[in-house]
Amino acid sequence: MIENIPDMISYRIKVATNPMGNISSGNDFVYYNNPLKAILDMEIPLSLIASNLTLTDTVDFDLGENTGTIESGTLSLYADNGFPFSAQVQLYLLNDNMQVTDSLLFPDMITAPALNGNYMVIRPARSVIQIPLPGEKISRLYQTKKMRVVARFNTAGAGHHVKIYEQYRLDLKLTGDFSYMIQL
Repeated sequence: MIENIPDMISYRIKVATNPMGNISSGNDFVYYNNPLKAILDMEIPLSLIASNLTLTDTVDFDLGENTGTIESGTLSLYADNGFPFSAQVQLYLLNDNMQVTDSLLFPDMITAPALNGNYMVIRPARSVIQIPLPGEKISRLYQTKKMRVVARFNTAGAGHHVKIYEQYRLDLKLTGDFSYMIQL
């Protein structure tokens, strides 16, 4: 659950009156008819601690018609993670009726990138996670029309609040390496 009510607000204000001294013989006051104008410059990134923050998306999937007879294989998930979170990824195989026929849980986590002293990402972290596909999983892949991708995120940085900036990215690529049975 994400709340719109913060658990902490911090601010810093600096006000200077007559920064150049009394240069107008005492005529530099704020009057009712001449209101004070101020310029406000703010940066408001999302700041949070994630504990199993779950994001879900559904993507099209088609194994193709000319795949022959796949006997077994391996799926590899390549992740370039620019968010200050680690993540666990699970794929749900969906049929034509959007019913779950099977699931694939990647055994390892997507690694969180290194953070600097302000808990900002220094550079994205690359993770390669593989999951073996025995024959019974392959047969379900042929029936799959869509995949539901579920990612559960947890904060890096020992439980400190981290800020989310617009330049942060998570790039995922899923590849397959299959063993085929070909009749000659």
